[in-house]
Amino acid sequence: MDAGVAKVNAQQNPLEIIEIVAKEHFDFIVMDWKLPGLAGMALLNRFRAMETHRYTPIIVSSGFLEKTDLALLGENLLIGFLEKPVQRGTLIRRVGDLYEESLWMHDKKDLLTEIFTKIESSTVEGKLTVLETLLNSAPHPVPIGCAAAQILIGKQRYKEAEHLLIQLLKKVPDAIFPLHLLGKIKLLKKEYVDAQKILKKAYSRSPKNVERLNLLGNAALHNLEYEEADSFFNKALTIDKLNVTASSGVKVVKTIFDYINEANKKPGESLASLLNTIGISHIKNRKYEEGIEFYLATIPHLNDTKLESRIQFNIGLGYLRWNKPKEASTHIQQAMTLDPGFEKVKKLDVQVQAILHKNQPDFAPERIPTSKPTASKLAKVPAPAPASANKTASPDLADLPPEEVITDEDSQEPKG
Repeated sequence: MDAGVAKVNAQQNPLEIIEIVAKEHFDFIVMDWKLPGLAGMALLNRFRAMETHRYTPIIVSSGFLEKTDLALLGENLLIGFLEKPVQRGTLIRRVGDLYEESLWMHDKKDLLTEIFTKIESSTVEGKLTVLETLLNSAPHPVPIGCAAAQILIGKQRYKEAEHLLIQLLKKVPDAIFPLHLLGKIKLLKKEYVDAQKILKKAYSRSPKNVERLNLLGNAALHNLEYEEADSFFNKALTIDKLNVTASSGVKVVKTIFDYINEANKKPGESLASLLNTIGISHIKNRKYEEGIEFYLATIPHLNDTKLESRIQFNIGLGYLRWNKPKEASTHIQQAMTLDPGFEKVKKLDVQVQAILHKNQPDFAPERIPTSKPTASKLAKVPAPAPASANKTASPDLADLPPEEVITDEDSQEPKG
């Protein structure tokens, strides 16, 4: 084509688009904001969640965008907007501008990575001086600064990330995404009240960011504000009905409501306490399907690797009591991966492997993803085995209690 484009792939079904973009490389994406079956922001989130398209330039075309939509697009890196009807020359110029910014970004992204991998021993001030120099040369300092902050967050360098984001907000007080990342850091640091305040400030300026809605739901959960958590998770689902984190959040809140509303039931002093109490009560009462589904739904909202390892242990124990040792092994292996020092799960693994190798000499346990479950993981687990098959797989495990993920004093259920 005379515009320098060698190949164009045009699609109308957003779900098919996601599959194609996940499998193929594209130098540029042009998308409509109003699509059948999936909101434009939901589709944009899917693209940015793909490692191969995290920095792919994207142009959004629409006949009408609300101010909140424009604010949302402004939070994202390498995003352009064109109002319909789109003129050919305007499109080519906008593509060229974004492509130049993309080349700069790719070049500096490698430099950012090098800064954090090769000069780990340098002072905080030294790193930030280099970064601030880099920001001054950036076409748009906020996106590149936020990208740098995200690298720092991934390395759990929260202090440096907070400092950088605060500097960005001093330069551009109205910027929304630095606020979003500051709230995310507070959540990771388990400062849930501060996280909620900062995220709500960003939410007031841009209310359609799905990740932010889920973060607000998680903050409300940890602050024991269950109705507010339910509201934010449901708002996320109105934008992206397939969002796994929001779906699991709604399920967790509903289970909490059901449990609290039962006679003589009181919420725990912490979210961990309440989740532990509900899950253990299901397993002890042989409601294995309910218990396992509930535990799986809690995983995206735990915010604690050690806690997740205990939940994975309890899922494994639930499957084992359900006479499903193969499924039990998968989650027991995950618990050991998350916390190699977890001695109780190592002992259980030895017994489960003995059971499996006795029945299946060539058995090898399967690995499952950490933290963020896929939709299939949240799908309904198989129906219970017949009562005659619901025997504990080993006499040694008959009285083994679920792992207490909190202190004994906080648990409301008696030990098994």
